[in-house]
Amino acid sequence: AGQDEEEEDDDEGSDFDELQVDFDFVNPKEADFHGIKLFLKNLLDGAEWDSSGVADLILEQAGQVGSVIKVVDEDEDLYGVVSALSF
Repeated sequence: AGQDEEEEDDDEGSDFDELQVDFDFVNPKEADFHGIKLFLKNLLDGAEWDSSGVADLILEQAGQVGSVIKVVDEDEDLYGVVSALSF
């Protein structure tokens, strides 16, 4: 009886469906410019700064430092940016 109760609790407590997603860390490329810019713009909540210039800096370093995070087998949506910049 104890095992049946546990199984019922598991079924009842599930308000969300599980979604499996594999992420890929890849070198940024020119096609990622707008996604990087949007990501950076949202990062500082609309504060005035040159997000286009920073996106360009990230792209200039592509292959040396930094990655963009995307869903495996999808090349459009950007889910994150990892980079280090030297000014």
